[in-house]
Amino acid sequence: MGNEASYGGGLSVEGSGRVVISNSTVSGNTAYIDGGGVYNFTTGIEIASSTLTDNTADSDADGLGNGGGIYIYSGASVELRNTIIADNHDASVLPVPRAPDCAGTVQSAGYNLIRSLGFPLTACTIVGDSTGNLVGADPLLDVLADNYGPTETHALGPGSVAINAGNPAGCRDPDGVLLDADQRHALRLDRCDIGAFEVGAYFEPFFADGFESGSTSAWSFTVP
Repeated sequence: MGNEASYGGGLSVEGSGRVVISNSTVSGNTAYIDGGGVYNFTTGIEIASSTLTDNTADSDADGLGNGGGIYIYSGASVELRNTIIADNHDASVLPVPRAPDCAGTVQSAGYNLIRSLGFPLTACTIVGDSTGNLVGADPLLDVLADNYGPTETHALGPGSVAINAGNPAGCRDPDGVLLDADQRHALRLDRCDIGAFEVGAYFEPFFADGFESGSTSAWSFTVP
C-alpha cells in the first residue's frame, strides 16, 4: 500500500521465471505510467484468490498510462482464478481512452470478477476459461481496514456478488493446492468467495498456553 513507481506501483515484473500470488491484496498503489497495482512485462504471473483494488495508473494525468489494477504488456501472460480486479483508477482523461481495472490480455482460469474492461483502444481482453466469471459487476468492497489477521484487507460488503461465487470445487492456488483459509488465515466456507477475503470465515481457537488442546483459555470466532 502507498507505493509509487513509473511502472507497477505495487509490483513490477520484468524478468524471466514464474511469479505466483495467492491470498493477497494489492491496494492503494500508484504508477505514473502503466500498472498502478501490477505491471507485467515478460514473466508469466499467476494470481489466485486475491483482490486488486484502489490502485491508480497515469497518476500524473498526462494521458500516458493504462491499467489501474494491472497492465499486461503485449505477449506477456497473466493467469487469474478466483480473483477480484475492481474499483481501480486511470487518471487519463478523455479523449484519451482509459483502462481503470486492467489493460492487456488476461488468461482466465475461471471465477474472476473484473469490474471494468476499459475503453476500446485500451480494453482488457479475457481469454481462457470463462466459467463463473463476473464482468462489469460491483463487488461492494469496503475500505482497506484491519479485519483481523496479520494484514489489512478489503471486506466484501453485504450483498456482494463475490460472496459464495468462487470455484465450487474449492479455491485453489495455480498448482491445484486447496486454499482452505483466506488472507487473514481464517477458514473459508464450503463455497468460497472470490478474492482475498472470506465473509463469515472462521478463526480457529487460540490458547494462552500456545497449544490447540488441553487448555481452558480457548477462544474462537467468526467474522461477518
